[in-house]
Amino acid sequence: MSSSTLCDGAAPKDTACSTDESQSGPDLGPTKDDSITALAGQTLVLASRVEEMVLGSKNEAEYWKAKHSELAKAYSEQLSKIWELEDERQDLKEEVDTLRAQLRSSIFLGDRGNYWLKPRTALEAYQEDKIQKLEKQVEELKRGLQVGDDAQKRLGNKTGA
Repeated sequence: MSSSTLCDGAAPKDTACSTDESQSGPDLGPTKDDSITALAGQTLVLASRVEEMVLGSKNEAEYWKAKHSELAKAYSEQLSKIWELEDERQDLKEEVDTLRAQLRSSIFLGDRGNYWLKPRTALEAYQEDKIQKLEKQVEELKRGLQVGDDAQKRLGNKTGA
């Protein structure tokens, strides 16, 4: 055994070891009270960090909850606009279908003799005018042929008589 300690580290844990009082000097290691105080300080620091994290996560949760609420409101507004536009599109489709049916009916009636009910496109009007001009030219040519035939008949009558 050394002169500074009465036990050599081989003593059981439940037996107390004492130091030689003549050799004792200033105690440089932490005592139990110092360790408890240090642990309490660390606990307070960690507790404040946990509190900040919890508060931060609550603030973050509130932020995301507000953001979700805002997006849900915007979505519902857009959805209502979409439904309004869909209804308007359906109304316009029905109106177009009605107008097409009326157009088919008027063309049918126009073909039956009520010409004034038949709608005319610009192309139809142009073609009808062209047809009328050609018909006039044909009539003029027929008249010219008749005049020529009449002239030949007159000449033939004069020469044959």
